Amino acid sequence: MARSRAIAEEHAVTVMFGARGYRLGGDAPIEWPANVSAAGDRAISFTPDGGSSGGRIVLRGGERQIAIGVDWLTGRILVR
Repeated sequence: MARSRAIAEEHAVTVMFGARGYRLGGDAPIEWPANVSAAGDRAISFTPDGGSSGGRIVLRGGERQIAIGVDWLTGRILVR
């Protein structure tokens, strides 16, 4: 969503990650479910040309873990 917004609105959009959730640009914060924690980069920015600052965040909940990576050149999102 951040990448699409950056391209459509022609300005950088940053996603800020925190212990309790995340914030997309200037939008209101969105909270993680109570059993989810996050680790990794605290901010990833997307540029109007589709690129990004790149980064990685890992979400953990109970026995499950999801790693989300962002390619700096293309802004492509990889989920593992």
